[in-house]
Amino acid sequence: MITKLSAIPKDTIINCDFVIITHYLPNTSYVFDNEKVFKKVGNRLKPISIYISGRCKVVKINGKPLSVSKLNQLKKRCIMVFATNIIKMPF
Repeated sequence: MITKLSAIPKDTIINCDFVIITHYLPNTSYVFDNEKVFKKVGNRLKPISIYISGRCKVVKINGKPLSVSKLNQLKKRCIMVFATNIIKMPF
């Protein structure tokens, strides 16, 4: 489960790993962590698989296959922090 930090209650002590989103695709809910692609669904991220078609890496965005090199041209910079492997501490 990958979730936004603001979705975790403030009075909860947690142990977690962080996913730092560095880019987004304008006018869509797709975000990127280097080469990894995720789709934002509410406060959570759903991983999107990258596969090889011919000689290039391809990702399905809105049902259409786009090459990773084309996505690199279209994406914009941003910073978002999400948490994964969340363990609530018993305090």
